[in-house]
Amino acid sequence: MKLVKAASLGFVSLLLIMTGTPAASAAAWSLPLASEIKEGEELVAVEEGVILTRSTRQVNFDVKSSGVFQGRICDVEYESGDCDLNNPELDFWGRALMGICESTLDSNCIESFGLSTTKGAEVKGSYIRSVGTPQYAAIPEKGLPAFKSTPLFSVTGFAHKGGGTTYAPIVETTFKWNRSTKKFYASAFQANVIPYSEVSDPKYTAPVFANQKNGDRETVLYAGVGDNCVWLEKSKCGVPEDFSDDVRVHLTIRLSSDIAGWFRGRLTNPSITVTPANSASNSITIIGEPVLVSRFGAIATKENTTSQEQTLIAGTGGNPGSSIFAGRGRRYVFAHWGDFAWLETFRDIAKDTALGSSRVWNVSSIAENSANSCLDDRGRLLGIVTTNATLYDGKVPDFIDGELRYKVSGMHYLPDGKTLSSGTYDLVMRSDTARCLYNFSSAPISASIAVISASGSSQVATTVSGERDGWLYLSAANFTFSSPTIKVKLTQSAPEPSATASPQPSPTASVAPSTTTTKQTNVNAGVKKKSITCVKGATSKKVVAVNPKCPKGYKKI
Repeated sequence: MKLVKAASLGFVSLLLIMTGTPAASAAAWSLPLASEIKEGEELVAVEEGVILTRSTRQVNFDVKSSGVFQGRICDVEYESGDCDLNNPELDFWGRALMGICESTLDSNCIESFGLSTTKGAEVKGSYIRSVGTPQYAAIPEKGLPAFKSTPLFSVTGFAHKGGGTTYAPIVETTFKWNRSTKKFYASAFQANVIPYSEVSDPKYTAPVFANQKNGDRETVLYAGVGDNCVWLEKSKCGVPEDFSDDVRVHLTIRLSSDIAGWFRGRLTNPSITVTPANSASNSITIIGEPVLVSRFGAIATKENTTSQEQTLIAGTGGNPGSSIFAGRGRRYVFAHWGDFAWLETFRDIAKDTALGSSRVWNVSSIAENSANSCLDDRGRLLGIVTTNATLYDGKVPDFIDGELRYKVSGMHYLPDGKTLSSGTYDLVMRSDTARCLYNFSSAPISASIAVISASGSSQVATTVSGERDGWLYLSAANFTFSSPTIKVKLTQSAPEPSATASPQPSPTASVAPSTTTTKQTNVNAGVKKKSITCVKGATSKKVVAVNPKCPKGYKKI
């Protein structure tokens, strides 16, 4: 079992870059490469995130006290020297790619992948092969599963814009060492589904993972020759392509039950199904359509930036050149960091216009905890928040003054500089989580969604809300960007018992802010009614009906 030591943020940023995010291809747009940044320029941008290109069976560890990075690969089996898992000065963690589930006992693996049209039935993907990078056997006594390589699929009848039918579901899991149990546990995951075309060329080399001396320090080299590659082998590259229109992704993963709480993602109209898979994991099906993300990137120069802005650029991670404006420099924050000041600082040199757009489908867990106990249940999946915003606050939504609040940001215009960028936001959460927030009864829940601009004015947006199968579904679409805040307020009409049951609400379209309410019909109109008083804690309700009954959770006094 190979291990790597990592502590400084600068190195972590460098390692993330070397793992590689797919760059531009003939069909799929991405940010300019370092080789395209000329002397006198610096690219300031927002990146989508890191996509692991191979399984390394690495575990990184942070030196708590010194904060000085000294990295090397070592063997966890021996637990000696810098790899002593019992050393309280070290925090161990690592990442591994998921492969195909091979038995019912497997955990952290891919059960199935498929595609459909937005209204059609799913067509299951056919497994082609796995990428030819090293794979490693599990170490059960230390809680580590098998480390696999990316599986490749073909889906009949679903050609991407590159013309082929090939797709790569790239799913990785993060593991952390628990000193009490003396085992690793799954702490986070992320999943990306990327269309690709396989290209053969001798220039491509497989990713390298090895020790490397850097002066008097050791670092870890993780690199390979192959720009624009979703996956990489010797002489072969998976070049990213764009999704076709009217496609819906279906991904089922078997995920350790240690991973729970909230997810975030790049998809729209999401659907979630969670069922127990075995004693250690859940089977989670996530379905949704890819979203078109307007990408932020602008060329900064000495002439169009202030000295303060240049200091900000110099202090931001990415893959900088030898110095600022020396050429080949790409400085960026990641989209889910919610670093809104970064985007606002350089909005003017971008002319409030996206540099390009990428059609993206991904989902990841949220590591941050919530201060609200209802939103911080780590024992099960609570919900997923998704958006196509260029930059978003990728944490659990805040619950303030009775509202769920979520911040996003982006350029006003698409790359043509004329068409307004259109935003999407989806929130799916457990109904009982919503009831916990508001101390609601089991009666149906309604919602209003407001998109509030940076100036405080309310934007017009198409909103939809509904509740089914124990989940609350909320969405807002067609709003424009600067730095709006999306506010969701849930409501519930006071129950009015009657002989006729109230129907479940169906999703309804409205203009934000909007509220959809459900009224019960009293078929006993004209019949003499009785009145009772019901209490729940400090709350009391008066119920008037022919045969009055207290709502669930209330007691008659």
